[in-house]
Amino acid sequence: MDYCVSECVRDPKCSSVLYNSPSQLCKLLRCLLIPEYIIPDTSENGWDYHASENACSDGWFRFEDHCYFNNFTGSKWNDAQSVCNQHGAYLVEINSKYENLWLDRELTNGFYCGVSMWHLFTHERNRWIGATDIVTEGQFLWSFSTTKLDFHNWRNGEPNNRRKEEYCAVIMKDGQWNDLKCFCNQGFICEKNLF
Repeated sequence: MDYCVSECVRDPKCSSVLYNSPSQLCKLLRCLLIPEYIIPDTSENGWDYHASENACSDGWFRFEDHCYFNNFTGSKWNDAQSVCNQHGAYLVEINSKYENLWLDRELTNGFYCGVSMWHLFTHERNRWIGATDIVTEGQFLWSFSTTKLDFHNWRNGEPNNRRKEEYCAVIMKDGQWNDLKCFCNQGFICEKNLF
């Protein structure tokens, strides 16, 4: 077990560990398991769960030095931003193709610690992100840092401000972005610094 935990401490992407004593099998996880998702009889089958001290909070996922929370609840963009703020976070600001790829693979495709969760949340696959052009049409800024987008991954033909009503951005299931009406109900991704 000590070896397994020390491997997790050395790996910046590791947040928790599942260790099986009888088989001495170790699984490094990139997130913390929420208690209700831990199979109740894991310890009876020889599995022990341990969380890293340098990990994100329960339900939050770590990528580099940031923690992310995938909220499946449909919310308007402003409401989503408020929920993130209540948790000391902000709507995600995607600053690189690597971060976008990670979000697409780990969050928007409905995986939770490598387990598909879309059978539980099939109602919506778009997620609000922090990009908006509500101040000046066509000039998207990150709502938290108020900086211009250094990176973007707009779907072909987007952003298009369809019917002159689309000012808020989502990341879609394929990792591409789209602008939508801010009052539509979408899931959302919160981000905060790990340290």
